[in-house]
Amino acid sequence: MVWGVADGPVGTNADIVDSHQPNNVVDHIDIARNACQRGKRPGIRTAEHAALLIASPEHNGGYTASLKNAIDWISRPRENGEPGVRLFASKVAALMSASPGPMGGLRSMLGMRGVLEKLGAVVIPQGFSLGSAHLAFEKDGTLADAKADAEVRTVGAGLVEVARRLRRS
Repeated sequence: MVWGVADGPVGTNADIVDSHQPNNVVDHIDIARNACQRGKRPGIRTAEHAALLIASPEHNGGYTASLKNAIDWISRPRENGEPGVRLFASKVAALMSASPGPMGGLRSMLGMRGVLEKLGAVVIPQGFSLGSAHLAFEKDGTLADAKADAEVRTVGAGLVEVARRLRRS
């Protein structure tokens, strides 16, 4: 899952969080410099983000337990006593999902939208759900369908644009 756009101008940095990894270790990517750094936990980085792009598979019609667990832990009260839900409040978010079924995880996106909105995030209407996900990727991990790839990029660009506009206001 891409957890957000951080530091510098919106859209120049991103943190990649694999919610299946122990302790949800974050890879910080500086897009402008094409550099990657390992280390911080998502709760620490979430406060720095202007936006969240959450991409998750669908498990039995819902979002994954590990994604739910990560959000629950991040939204817990901070060590300094501040409510953890503030880390999501007024953030802009986009959702993507994948499933081997024909709906592509659409149901999980609906559930996650409700969770994020309850935490105060603004979820953009654009999203992407990838059906037949088990057949959708090349050996190198890229999407085989150019149209699907373009749709994913459109969602990401839309998220960055809304985050930029909200940051300016």
